[in-house]
Amino acid sequence: MDSFNGAVPPRYYSNLADPTMFRLERGRTLTSKPSWSVSDEYLDTRLMPRETAISWAPSQNDEEVTISRMKEYLRIDPNHRHPVTGKMGAPHLYFVVKTPEYPFGCNMVIKEIGAQQREKAKVADREVWLDQRDEHVVDHSYDAEKYFVVSRPALGPMIPMPAPAAGELRLSDYEAATNFSRQRKRLMARREGVTGLDYVH
Repeated sequence: MDSFNGAVPPRYYSNLADPTMFRLERGRTLTSKPSWSVSDEYLDTRLMPRETAISWAPSQNDEEVTISRMKEYLRIDPNHRHPVTGKMGAPHLYFVVKTPEYPFGCNMVIKEIGAQQREKAKVADREVWLDQRDEHVVDHSYDAEKYFVVSRPALGPMIPMPAPAAGELRLSDYEAATNFSRQRKRLMARREGVTGLDYVH
């Protein structure tokens, strides 16, 4: 990546990939079964220099597990200290926001996480939500993020937070109160033909 105003962007990497990359689906002949996978191609050094080889590790792709793990790391944990403010009651997952001063922020993954939703189907005279995610919503950055998060240990059930002081409102309570409104706006936007990253929260 090129530098920006003399600043070099930080380098982060994690060699976690969709488990389908490890299926033996390549190399089939008339007399033999497939003997290698897409992940094997990244390790092949017969034609490319050894320093270009990438050793991938399979991540988990179970939708229920990955969504549950993402929620665990994004929720407010009353026993976790914020790494910047030092205050107790903070999530375990953070994103650096993209700004004009710092253009290397996590712009796409933030948009894609907010845009994800399940598929819907028509049952009799009503629409119902299905278990699988809507494949029409862009999810490239989201998938990379979920592979990383699901590789981390589960946090377990959340310990109830103490009641806020009189006149105060916790962020988690505010989000719960406004969740219905956000879902309603998203549904109306999709009915009007706005999908994926075209929808602005």
